[in-house]
Amino acid sequence: MSIAAEHDLGPWERRRIHTSLEIECAALAQIVEHGLDSVTVEQIADAAGISTRTFFRYFKNVRDVLTAVTVRETERLCVLVRARPKDEPLLDAFRAVYKDFAAIDLGIQDTDQEDAELKSTSLAYWGRIVQRDPEAGRSLGHVTEVMTERFSAVIRERLDLPEEDFITAGVLAAALAGAVWFAYVHWLQLDTTASLGTYLDSAFDCLAALG
Repeated sequence: MSIAAEHDLGPWERRRIHTSLEIECAALAQIVEHGLDSVTVEQIADAAGISTRTFFRYFKNVRDVLTAVTVRETERLCVLVRARPKDEPLLDAFRAVYKDFAAIDLGIQDTDQEDAELKSTSLAYWGRIVQRDPEAGRSLGHVTEVMTERFSAVIRERLDLPEEDFITAGVLAAALAGAVWFAYVHWLQLDTTASLGTYLDSAFDCLAALG
C-alpha cells in the first residue's frame, strides 16, 4: 500500500493497520529476545495481548512477519523514487532517495504518530535480527526477492521498457537490490557511527562504475 493510499483510508482500515503493526512489533521483539527458531505464535499472541486466531488474520506464520517489514519498506522507498523528477537519471533517483536515511524516516511519511513510532520500532528490531544473522534475515524476509520485484517495476516505468523486455529490468533491479542489501548488512555489522547513507552512496558509486 502506498503512503498516499494510507492517508485515504477509513477508520476500520486504519485500525487494521495499527493492529498489524502492534503484532509485528511484539513478534519482532520476541525474535530479538529469544531467537527466530524459539518463538511461537502463542508467545507472540500473549505478548501482543491477542488470540492466536487474531494473529493468523494478519500473518501466515512467525517468519511472515519478517517479510511484512521487507515489503513495507521496499514499497515505501519505491513510492519516493516514483516521486522524483522524470528526467532524472534512474540511478540518481535511487541515490537521492537513499542518500540520507534520516530524511525519509517513517515518522515524516505517516500522519499517525503512534503508527509512525510502531514502524520505526519495528524497523529497529528487524535491523537487530539481521545484524545477528544476515543470511537468515535475507532468506526468511525474502529481502532481495522483494526488492528485485518492486525495483523492477519502477525501472520498467522510468526507462519506459517494453513489456517483453524482462531481462533489462530484472538484471538492473537485481544489481540494485544486491548493492543495497550488501551495504546495509555491512553497515549493521560494522556498528559504525557513519550513516547508512554513506555506505549506500558508496554502493551506488560501484554500480555507476559498471557504466
